[in-house]
Amino acid sequence: MTTEATAADGQYGEGLALFERGEFRCARELAERGLSEQPADVNLLRLAGRAGVELNLADSTDYLSKAVELEPGNADAWRELGDAFLNEDRLKEATSAFRQAVELRPNDVGSLVQLAHAAYAAGDPEDAIGHIRQAVERDPNSLGARRALLEIYAIHGMIEAEIKRERWRRALDLAIEATRIDRLGRTTDVLAYVVAQVFGPADRPAPTREEVDDALAASRAEHRRLHEEESLVF
Repeated sequence: MTTEATAADGQYGEGLALFERGEFRCARELAERGLSEQPADVNLLRLAGRAGVELNLADSTDYLSKAVELEPGNADAWRELGDAFLNEDRLKEATSAFRQAVELRPNDVGSLVQLAHAAYAAGDPEDAIGHIRQAVERDPNSLGARRALLEIYAIHGMIEAEIKRERWRRALDLAIEATRIDRLGRTTDVLAYVVAQVFGPADRPAPTREEVDDALAASRAEHRRLHEEESLVF
């Protein structure tokens, strides 16, 4: 290993630690400094792209596109490229990237779930739920309850998107679907809120928008945590 490559590895490790602490701008700047000396370092390209997504920077897909060009067999890089495209609402490109990640690593639950989000954003909720169920079926290391949680949290992410767009009928359909498989009541308040938006207030007060937003944010954080644990398998 060359001195330059060793230095790049060190910069990547330091930058990754910054990224995981939520210091995205610092991680991005460190990655860019490393790339000025090692422009073909795939890990630094991925780090620059991922940090760029968190910062909503327009060149995130450029970094990640170069990463998959250099390492076309890198499933993580393809998934990250899909995330960057999805962040820019480039749904066709996002879907293609996520499909490539799944082709390279068929049991990649994270890519399947992101593929579901892309399908839903493109207006195909049935295809989206199909991808979620496929993700659950391909997760060999989870118990039944954990699998159900993954499915529920993924649907919660879609409900959150529809609430932000005030597309209440779609949010209601998804909330009903989530409630059907949610035996622990994580969707009850969300469903009550959406029902009130569609049909008007009921006798029993519905949760507030703030309470629902907090519940969905907690769901999103737990969903991310579960997928981070899953990534350790690969």
